[in-house]
Amino acid sequence: MPYESFPPFAIIVGAITAMGGVQYLVHHVYEGKPKAAGQDNFDRLLKYRDERLKQEAKTGQPTL
Repeated sequence: MPYESFPPFAIIVGAITAMGGVQYLVHHVYEGKPKAAGQDNFDRLLKYRDERLKQEAKTGQPTL
């Protein structure tokens, strides 16, 4: 009777997969890209600095 264990197993695997998929979809809808994993405050500050430097290089005007 191993076939009797398949439906509960499929439900459990499907529920776990759905939880991850919903979380990915929510982050993608709000951010426009997947959530960046493993970033701390220093990484975010570097990203903002790089964006600012790119903008300064494009316009030639320093931004404060």
